[in-house]
Amino acid sequence: MTQFISNLEASNVRNRNGNQLMVYQKGKASRGPLTFPFENVRDIELIPEREIRSRMTSGDAMPAEFTTRIEARGTQLHIVHAGKYTPKMWVPPVIGPVLIEDETRKQYGEIRDEIIRRSRAR
Repeated sequence: MTQFISNLEASNVRNRNGNQLMVYQKGKASRGPLTFPFENVRDIELIPEREIRSRMTSGDAMPAEFTTRIEARGTQLHIVHAGKYTPKMWVPPVIGPVLIEDETRKQYGEIRDEIIRRSRAR
C-alpha cells in the first residue's frame, strides 16, 4: 500500500489465515504546520466482494473499529466506510477531526485511483 497511499511509510501483513489478516501500518498525516504520526496493528476480516472489517489491536488510535462495504447501486459500485476511534494522543479540537476525515478521504481516493489503474492495465 505504500506504493499508492501517500501518507504511509510502512504497511505489511504480519499474519494471514484465510480471510483473517493482521496488518501493521506506520505513517503520518499533515496539514499546514501540524503533523500527526501514526502507527498501528489491526485485525482485518475480509468478506469477499462485500465487506472489510477492521479492528485496531494496538496503536495510536485505540479503541477503533471500521467497516468498509461495497454496495451496488444501479450500474455503479459505492464504497461506504464507517468507523469509530479514540486517539491516544491529543488532537486539537475542530481541526483535528477535520484533518483525520480529510486524510481518510484522501486515502480512499488513492485506493480508488489504484483500483482504476489496475482495471485499465487488464
